[in-house]
Amino acid sequence: MQERIRQMAQVLAGRSDETLNVMCDQAYLRLAAMLRDGVTPEQCGESFVTACAILALAMIRQLETDGVRSYTAGKLSVTMSARSDTAVSQLERLAMGLIAGYTTDAGFVFRGVKS
Repeated sequence: MQERIRQMAQVLAGRSDETLNVMCDQAYLRLAAMLRDGVTPEQCGESFVTACAILALAMIRQLETDGVRSYTAGKLSVTMSARSDTAVSQLERLAMGLIAGYTTDAGFVFRGVKS
């Protein structure tokens, strides 16, 4: 399964390198840990593969955009926009949405009801 995740991520990213492979492995571990008891990544099928690949892309994007936001070299000045943070969040939400039916409801809290 992890090889399929790497292949999907390579297609989506348009690149193949060790950093992408590491992020795919980390995405696999992160999403597998979120699955409900008794649910395996294999039972999720292509949804899990795609979610891992997309999450790996989000992780790569975050690595590439963290740190320096602007720099100047001579008369050239470059400033990164906040859009990259938005893109990372959107990729993460997309990945989580793909496997939402297989994960625990970790984001839900029932506080009480007033009558």
